[in-house]
Amino acid sequence: MGASKEVKLMALGQYELVVVEALERLSNGPWIATDLERVGEIINDELCGGYGPDCNSSAVLDWLRSLGEKDREELVFQANADWSEKQGI
Repeated sequence: MGASKEVKLMALGQYELVVVEALERLSNGPWIATDLERVGEIINDELCGGYGPDCNSSAVLDWLRSLGEKDREELVFQANADWSEKQGI
């Protein structure tokens, strides 16, 4: 059981990276939680392919849809923190 949990946690990190890249392609930050609704237009298998052979857009989008409001807000908060750091803000 422990091994499958580790794989899931690694996949979540991978999915977060895909979503953040999609947000960056969508528009310049900072973002709000509703921006996550629009990333489905950008997330595709080509984008996911840069994150490894086991990454596919359907899985990323299913994971994103499964997030609760608090988790979605945390994801956007982290994306904005990363964006601010890159901007030197």
